Amino acid sequence: MKHVISLDVQMNNINGHIPEEIEGCEELQNFAASNNILEGDLPSPMGSLISLKILNLANNSLSGSIPTALSHLSNLTYLNLVGNKLHGEIPSELNSLIML
Repeated sequence: MKHVISLDVQMNNINGHIPEEIEGCEELQNFAASNNILEGDLPSPMGSLISLKILNLANNSLSGSIPTALSHLSNLTYLNLVGNKLHGEIPSELNSLIML
């Protein structure tokens, strides 16, 4: 899936973890997986998706903290993590995302 640009799997009752292998989707610009049953931590390798513009993981059961690696997503214009079980502070490194 190296050349996938958009992956929209919203409202499909998908459960489990976001695989760390997502970092292999080098050209991914839109990842929308809201309203599923995703759980576990946000994988730090998501920070290598430098083409990513939209990240919508709202309304899942994701837990843990927001990885500082997301601050590498310099093209990110939209981030939605509402409705999860995330905890901790929002990393100050995300302030560097001027397109957000």
